[in-house]
Amino acid sequence: MSDPRLLRRIDTVASRFRRLWRRNATAAGWSLLAVCAFLAWIAEPQMVASARTAWVAGLAVAVIIIAIAAFRTSRRWGRNALWVAERIESERKDLDSLLLTALQQEPNELGRFDYLQDAVIQDALHHANANRWEQVVPSGRLWLSWLCSTTAFVAVVSVIAFFVEARAPDLAKGEVEPAQVKSIPLTETVVTVEPGDTEIEKGASLLVLATFAGPLPAEASLVLTPDEAPQVKPPAANDGPEDAAESAGGVRAFKMSKSHLDPVFGGRVASLQESVQYHIEFGGQQSSTYRATVFEYPRLVQADARLVFPDYAGQDPKVVQNVRRITAVEGSELTLSLQLNKACDASLTSKDDDAFSVKLSDQDGDFLYQTSWVLNKSQRLTLHLKDERGRENQSPPEFTITVVKNKPPKLKLAFPSRDTQVSPIEELQLQAEMSDDFGLKRFGLTYALGGDDPLDLELRTESESKRKRDVQHLLEFETLNVSPDQLVSYFFWAEDVGPDGNPRRIESDMYFAEVRPFEEIFRQGDASSREQQQQQQQQQQQGQQGAQQQAEELVKLQKSIVNATWNIRRREREAKVRDEFDADVDVLIESQQDAIEKAVAAAEKVEDAESREHLAKAQNAMFEAVKKLEAAKAGQDSTILNKALNQQRLAYQQLLKLRAREHEVVRQQQQQQQQSSSQSSQQNSRSQQQLQQLELDSDRQRYETQNQAQQQADEQQQEDRQALNRLKELARRQQDLNKQLKDLLSAIEEAEDDKEKEDLQRRLKRLREQQEEILRDTDELKDKLEQSENAESTQEQQQQLQDT
Repeated sequence: MSDPRLLRRIDTVASRFRRLWRRNATAAGWSLLAVCAFLAWIAEPQMVASARTAWVAGLAVAVIIIAIAAFRTSRRWGRNALWVAERIESERKDLDSLLLTALQQEPNELGRFDYLQDAVIQDALHHANANRWEQVVPSGRLWLSWLCSTTAFVAVVSVIAFFVEARAPDLAKGEVEPAQVKSIPLTETVVTVEPGDTEIEKGASLLVLATFAGPLPAEASLVLTPDEAPQVKPPAANDGPEDAAESAGGVRAFKMSKSHLDPVFGGRVASLQESVQYHIEFGGQQSSTYRATVFEYPRLVQADARLVFPDYAGQDPKVVQNVRRITAVEGSELTLSLQLNKACDASLTSKDDDAFSVKLSDQDGDFLYQTSWVLNKSQRLTLHLKDERGRENQSPPEFTITVVKNKPPKLKLAFPSRDTQVSPIEELQLQAEMSDDFGLKRFGLTYALGGDDPLDLELRTESESKRKRDVQHLLEFETLNVSPDQLVSYFFWAEDVGPDGNPRRIESDMYFAEVRPFEEIFRQGDASSREQQQQQQQQQQQGQQGAQQQAEELVKLQKSIVNATWNIRRREREAKVRDEFDADVDVLIESQQDAIEKAVAAAEKVEDAESREHLAKAQNAMFEAVKKLEAAKAGQDSTILNKALNQQRLAYQQLLKLRAREHEVVRQQQQQQQQSSSQSSQQNSRSQQQLQQLELDSDRQRYETQNQAQQQADEQQQEDRQALNRLKELARRQQDLNKQLKDLLSAIEEAEDDKEKEDLQRRLKRLREQQEEILRDTDELKDKLEQSENAESTQEQQQQLQDT
């Protein structure tokens, strides 16, 4: 939208153009009318009727010209600001396209102009104040056009006045003698009937005009004769000319009305329901007989829908009458019955070029058409009809069909919703929440001991079907005869019926219950004595701690491999694996081989024969898992992953036996204690509870040098924690950004118009700017970690950051 001040200046010039054109058009109209009046004045007496007709025609043409001129000048001419600006530019050469440039400026989203745009508009306004743009249409031309229009109007009035004064004596005497009227034979009267033979839509009005050449009759009548079926709707009281009479044979006569100026009689039938024959009767004579044939456009009278729902929905068939919107579950069979007003070709089409043929039904009922199909997607269908004469329905009706998808069950583990440690005689209460849109058919729990095959435990029957269930099960480890360091894995599952009618199973994440020993020893250590002995036993402790740390990392890695294999297995439910199956299995193989290398490295540092035996068994299970994964990839068979899972769980169980049985605990300063508590709670919440229950003495540290060193270490650890927290925050932001980008790209693909796509593209641009900001923050964090004094301890985090 251009600047309003500039538009007001241009509108001032435009109004002068409109006044000029309006006066010129008025002058032309009055001049034409004056010429027609003059021709009527000089006509011969015997041509009075013809001259009057010409005069009336001229008057009508003049009025039409004046009306068109006024309309066009007020609605179109001079309203185009760009056109007026071009006229001003042509008269004011010094503008040099300044006005056109200013007129094309558009404000921003806030309705404001920037500095350069405002400068161009101000220059144009200054030029308008200094040069009087309204003089593009000179005042002299406006006065001249007004003078011409007034002169033409005076000429019209003068000619009409002279005509009336000159013809008054002849009209008083009578131009035609009565004897002459009587001497004109009626047989010389010729009548033209419109519309003649015609076709008219059923229920529409029939207008008949009779034009006479020669002497006009005193009156005329429109006579209707039934054509095959005498069914003509009687005219209403407000239908016009009627004094209608009806004979015993169904013939109806309508008195026709005469035009005041033209030799024309007119008659109208308000609503014609059946075909008729008609003619005109006048002065004892009759015109030719014509036929008015009634027809109907094909149209839909009523549409009914019958829905037969699939078995999994558990609903009875339903009939919906006079329907335009249909909602049904996926897999329902829809039978659409269409009652039409006549026989025709019918078809249902959609924007996706889907077409359904509609055929005449064998059931009782005239013009009943039906079509059936199975609903599998939502769509909007348009009904097209065409009769045998090629006429199409005027307003094709639309049917909106909404298909409700059969969603898979929802499954959520409510308690304990995490991995846990249990004793061999403990009872673990498991709880899960399950729901389905059309009801659960079966659900249960599957658990496995170590590397054994999983066991399915069904917790419900078909008769207990409900859409939502809270499931509980008590897992008794004493009954299962588990032993310390044994692994129990479990997951919940639920089944419903899919759209194809076959059972469909959904499984939860896999969780682990690690069986701990009955006794774990926690001793309080003396901080001062440990410090004195630290230098002597440093090498031995570092070796033990390094081996234990490697064992813990190996356990975590193997656990991650088990979870990843399980996720791929429950994803691949179809007989044919997905395209990404090979790449995912390659990652599993690579990770498992990495775990084997770490197990070999850990075995070299272990001196205990029992521990080496556990590591050897874990390695053997890992090797077997790699073979199963390679076989699954080669055969494109996801079921082999179940055997790989058994071997992976067995390796996980063997690694659990490497855990320490005795722990030495030293209570330190509050800050260090909180840090240790936080780390241990993340690793083992049960061990943390046992640590909190121990009654440990708090020895005061009396050496200032040690306190200073501890303070420096705490400060460095705090910086490291801040860096790690920053890394987690960047990861969370990146995850949220990825989700928004995915949703936005999907919305762009589904956008229907250009405006919506443009808005989505702007949002996508802002998200990309946020992506760049995250990359800048990542680079900053990377530099900070590399410059840290504990760069070696944060090497793993640096590698994660580099991968990100």
